[in-house]
Amino acid sequence: MKSVASAACTCLAIALLAPAARSQAVRGNLVNRDSGRPIAGAIVGLQDSTGTIVEQRLTYEPGGFLIQTAHPGTFRFQVLRIGFRPWYSDYFELRAGEQIVLSIRLRPEPVVLDELVAESDRCTTDPEAGTRTAQLLEEARKAFLAAEATMRGGDFRFRIMIFKHRLEPDLGHMVETRDSTSTLRVWPIDAEPAESLDAHGFVRRLSHPDGPIYFGIDGGVLLSDTFLESHCFFLRSPKGDLEGRVGLVFRPAGFYLRPDVEGVFWVDAKTLAPHALEYWYVGLPPWVPKREAGGRFDFAELPNAGWVIRRWWLRAPIPKVSRVRTNPRLFGYAIEGGEVVEMQSRSGTRLFDLRGAPLPELPGVLP
Repeated sequence: MKSVASAACTCLAIALLAPAARSQAVRGNLVNRDSGRPIAGAIVGLQDSTGTIVEQRLTYEPGGFLIQTAHPGTFRFQVLRIGFRPWYSDYFELRAGEQIVLSIRLRPEPVVLDELVAESDRCTTDPEAGTRTAQLLEEARKAFLAAEATMRGGDFRFRIMIFKHRLEPDLGHMVETRDSTSTLRVWPIDAEPAESLDAHGFVRRLSHPDGPIYFGIDGGVLLSDTFLESHCFFLRSPKGDLEGRVGLVFRPAGFYLRPDVEGVFWVDAKTLAPHALEYWYVGLPPWVPKREAGGRFDFAELPNAGWVIRRWWLRAPIPKVSRVRTNPRLFGYAIEGGEVVEMQSRSGTRLFDLRGAPLPELPGVLP
């Protein structure tokens, strides 16, 4: 047994077990040093000597995790938690076939919210580390990491409802709807690579007789180097119905030659817990009403401290093209998306029914 103390008054207690046949593994739990209570909902990552995260897991009740790696080497632990500053352990050696059991006792350091909401309205590209905008970008990254770790980690299955709707131009009447359900074991959202979206635009085939193709965004796109360099960001602390939220607003930087996106990532002003990511397409033809083409992700925290993308959708305008009129007109809207309705164990036992859980109402607000 050996212990390592960090500058943040965090203790890492490690026990080495008898070597296993092939793989290396780290099993442990995360504990609040002050209260002694387990910390659930944290992302524990194993980082190698090059700074690469080789594996990461979310801690559920009661704060436990298991990380396996295919190769031995020099590693350290990274702990990320929504609303708190990241923590890193000292580096340690994980030998071939070695199994480690550990207890991480850390003193959480919350992100200072009063400074966050005081951010200026200046829209900046690729915000520098340490700035308030960069801090909220980091919170967005942690939110998507936590949701992906929950939904892609293999510990649970999710029953989802897939919907496809068609609406009239005034959005007031549903012309057609198709719903279906399925069980997921994988991450349900798959966006185009950010480099492809930057090169070819978020909407393609604008003048095609079968209609344009709209590409959505996700956390990987939003937080990519390509997107950060081509878009500017600033914070918005709204009043009225949205008071108590903080929004990370993003827009294309400069003049855009191809269809692009703008939007806002909403978090709770006190806890930085994620609420929603919503976005709209810009640079579209005149027949498309402003801010009616776009999409949204809604986040939800589970009773076991996991996170999910509770609902996601994309709304795309449908053009009406005739031989008489050369310019398209708005024919209606196609909406496609999904909603998590149930969480199951790996064996299929129902754990949580999410159908009655409320979803946040966050109308689009951009200055």
